[in-house]
Amino acid sequence: MPPPDAGTPAAPPPTPPPPIASPCELSVGLDGGPALEATAARHPTPAWEHRPAAGMRLRWDGVLDADGNLYWTELADDGTGEVVSATRAGRVRWRAPAAHLVAHVALVADGVVAVLSQPTIEPLGVPGTALEAFRAADGAPLWTRDVVADAAPLVPEAAGPARAYVGETHPAAADGVLFLSLTALGADGYQYPGVLRVDLESGALVSRRAFEGARTIWMSSPAAIAPDGALLFSASTDVVGATVYATAPDGGDRFAIAQPSDHASWLANVSDRFAFVQSFPDSRFLPDGGPAYVDWLRLEDGARAGRATGVSGEVLSAGGFAYAFGIGTVARLDLDGCAVAWRRTLASEPPSDRSTHPHLTTAVTAVTADGGVLVLSELDVYGATSLDVTLGTAALVALGPDGVERWRAELPVDALYGGPGALHGGRWFVAPLLPDRSTAVLRAFDVGIDGAERGWIAPEGGFARARRAR
Repeated sequence: MPPPDAGTPAAPPPTPPPPIASPCELSVGLDGGPALEATAARHPTPAWEHRPAAGMRLRWDGVLDADGNLYWTELADDGTGEVVSATRAGRVRWRAPAAHLVAHVALVADGVVAVLSQPTIEPLGVPGTALEAFRAADGAPLWTRDVVADAAPLVPEAAGPARAYVGETHPAAADGVLFLSLTALGADGYQYPGVLRVDLESGALVSRRAFEGARTIWMSSPAAIAPDGALLFSASTDVVGATVYATAPDGGDRFAIAQPSDHASWLANVSDRFAFVQSFPDSRFLPDGGPAYVDWLRLEDGARAGRATGVSGEVLSAGGFAYAFGIGTVARLDLDGCAVAWRRTLASEPPSDRSTHPHLTTAVTAVTADGGVLVLSELDVYGATSLDVTLGTAALVALGPDGVERWRAELPVDALYGGPGALHGGRWFVAPLLPDRSTAVLRAFDVGIDGAERGWIAPEGGFARARRAR
């Protein structure tokens, strides 16, 4: 890979993948399914709770390292604050002041905590314009980078000069390298995607990768890292459709596969064998709508091995199976057998008048060690106040790989639990909102279940949120 000052190499143009004679075609139909078998409710055992000091707001994005240490930020109203780490037992290990504002912990990898922040809290300030790193062991500051300056060369000369703006920044990490997939804004109003590689230990910019002909008006797409270290990334091309790119660990190009131009598509995750691409109908080209679907592409060449129509939510994968989530529903897909193994409904959809009735949300927690899945199901109330927040209910639901409900644990009804969760050593961590809907607390519950050791087991790959399959 050439050094960043040697220019901005562009990714290759899309090439057709080799055809597969009979790719798998599934219809998931996550809009319904048989009700789960009833089991007696149980209550998870509260282990500890952490509340920020008065005037401070806690933000935890689900980041937890292999030893069970947690990492989060606590911020004042002016955006200043600290990065904080605690053990799985709730003991604070260290606090370190953030150099910039509105900081949040993005991931932890190779002993380094990566934090995204911004230089101002102006209305047009964009999270992720500054990158900070701290030593995970003791919170010592390691380095900072100006992401806006690093991304500016992604804008081609014809669209320049680059403006002091980057789109949403998505980090990933593997083998001592931090990958940032993002967009840089050109003077023409378009955003130009690219990937930056940063050395985790030193903070040095290793390389910068542009995508020829790629531009977008709405968002950048997250990257993902395969178990062999290959980097996958999706970029919108000429504002319609998208292309999925893969580069080998040595930086060589593996494939570039164009997606249908009438759908908005982006990379969802990778497993040990497949890259999963989520697609939704684009109303500009399909005004009457159409089905959402997820494709799985072979990692070696990008060939489409299968498609599951009707998948509109998160997808987790491990080995030869995947879990697909919808509103209040979950399905297990048998990728090798080309079958929907089962579909389950976690709760009934509430009435359509959502101004006074609860609505159902499903927050994906993890694939579990037995090959099942742990799901957070919550009934909330639109416009709830501190007086009626208890109208909502929340439960952790453990499903076995056979689709049978192992247990359902009701959570305390004094908070809203829709944020990310993480598992370690039989303990589940979550940062719910209190009734004022602005104050988060960090809670730990003993639930007696662990995450799977292999696969894309959580929404960001694993609990370190490094977007790499375990």
